[in-house]
Amino acid sequence: MRGVAVVLVLLGHAAALPVAYAGRVDMEWIRDLNGVIEPYRIPSLLVLSGLLLPQSLSKPLGTFYWGKIRHIAWPYLVWMCMFALVPGISYLLVYPQFWLGDYGNSLWFLVVLFFCYLTAPVIHLLRIPWWVLAVVSWMACFAFAPLEPVWERQLWWSGFFYAGAAFRPRLETWQERPAQVGGLLGAGALGWALWVAVGEQPVSLTPLAVLGSLIGVALLIWLTPRIESWTPMRWAAHFGRRSIVVYVAHYPFMFALMPTVAGWGASAAVTFAVLSVATLVFIVVLLAVEPHVRFLFVLPNPGRVTPAGHRR
Repeated sequence: MRGVAVVLVLLGHAAALPVAYAGRVDMEWIRDLNGVIEPYRIPSLLVLSGLLLPQSLSKPLGTFYWGKIRHIAWPYLVWMCMFALVPGISYLLVYPQFWLGDYGNSLWFLVVLFFCYLTAPVIHLLRIPWWVLAVVSWMACFAFAPLEPVWERQLWWSGFFYAGAAFRPRLETWQERPAQVGGLLGAGALGWALWVAVGEQPVSLTPLAVLGSLIGVALLIWLTPRIESWTPMRWAAHFGRRSIVVYVAHYPFMFALMPTVAGWGASAAVTFAVLSVATLVFIVVLLAVEPHVRFLFVLPNPGRVTPAGHRR
């Protein structure tokens, strides 16, 4: 499921970037299609991360935090610096808000995720139920709106992370639910997605948006064991296992490619297709060479592995 979500993020950027970059009004139909899946992409990524939280918290505190620094903070810093190489983005690096995930920073998800992990051990120590944290996050978002974008984003998306942690003890039972449950969820998720896509409901920051997104994520969780053997899902799982590579690298490449594609004067469909296919090919190549450039995505663990590859 993580692989599907991260590929949908990539395709969403391929749909949105031409509109933002060149004002392509003929891309509206693609943006509408993108709107159908928008309520479920980032919520599913955060719920999945939350599902892994109880297991992560079983580690010693030092190991827990060091792991988050290596796997979240480090690639965030590395790829924020990569933005300095991309014309049209580098000037934003002087703004603190950009580093905190605002001003169109495509890596904002990692800021939200790191903050969730940063506070999780304290919450766990206080024995506050995760579902309470989810509700409090969303209620604070509603009660104090409008907030600064950084805080609004953090409160809104943290709720999905905590919801995932709360759901973890029920995961296996949920996935064994009968087909009737899946059918009802599918109808609800499709209805909500279409309602959002036609502009009748905001995709976030309302109680109804919470419910709509959670219905879709619950459907994806229910579906996962039933479709994971399909060939497209196996490919998606490959992306999901190394989702950090896909997430941090796709947007800088896509943004750097956009001026060239825009200069062709191609149709909306061709622009979207070129951005999507070229970026997917780039990601596949990057995944192939990732073991040789792993330091771009994970902070090396000092004192563990010698240059020859042997443990000390």
